[in-house]
Amino acid sequence: MHPIEKKLQFKEGSCLLILNLPEPLAELVEAWSLVSVFQEKLPEDVNQADAMLVFVKKEEDVKAAAEVVNHHLPQDGLLWFSYPKKTSKRYTSEVTRDHGWEALTDIGLRPVRQVAIDDDWSALRWRPDPKA
Repeated sequence: MHPIEKKLQFKEGSCLLILNLPEPLAELVEAWSLVSVFQEKLPEDVNQADAMLVFVKKEEDVKAAAEVVNHHLPQDGLLWFSYPKKTSKRYTSEVTRDHGWEALTDIGLRPVRQVAIDDDWSALRWRPDPKA
């Protein structure tokens, strides 16, 4: 098991849908052994993913991904949104830990955990908000 798989709480045999994977992270994802990884779309015979990892830099990215989440992730699915750290020298972002997530809060989600993917990317886990 790769340490990032453990950090992101992926379960063995899960179907993981990744959106907007940055090229420099492709090698990292290829090393993951617990999950079946699909990029950008699921195969025709799979309706929903067990988990999603979405990379975003702009609020429009979050908004577009929110629609995919609604269609391809069950309510109890594992959902992570990854965004560039403020300290990243490689990427700039209008999304931060505290800003840019309105599209997710609008569909009744709230952030519950934050982890580091690498020196450039952080990830926020999202779950249904019991108050929504």
